[in-house]
Amino acid sequence: MRRLLYLAVLVVVLGLAGCPYVSTDGVWHSTLNYLTRRPGPALIGGGLLVVGTGLLLMIINLHGRRGLAWMLLVRIPWSLLGFILVVVGLPLIGLGVWELIEPLAFDRFIGDLQQRFDWRALERWWRGLTGPRR
Repeated sequence: MRRLLYLAVLVVVLGLAGCPYVSTDGVWHSTLNYLTRRPGPALIGGGLLVVGTGLLLMIINLHGRRGLAWMLLVRIPWSLLGFILVVVGLPLIGLGVWELIEPLAFDRFIGDLQQRFDWRALERWWRGLTGPRR
């Protein structure tokens, strides 16, 4: 179990260590532009991070406690949250792989999705929820 945690920490540390190299070499903007145009690697990385977090939430028993109350109040909610994260992360990985293999089909799918979904309704809902600022 600790090996999974160490692996997750290693991934985060490597990501944080790679950011200064990208920024000092002056390729930060080109890297960001590439990921904006072709988001496949970012989708795969984000999906792996979400799936890994979900697996850790489902597997690890916090503080090693046992008992019915602990299971009902802590273990089951954490496991459900972990399951939801795994269910959300797997399609992200699939979308990222699809974008790498067939970028034109992925672009058509995203364009159709943006046309079918009314973004203005979401914006109106959000403004109504937050209310006018004074």
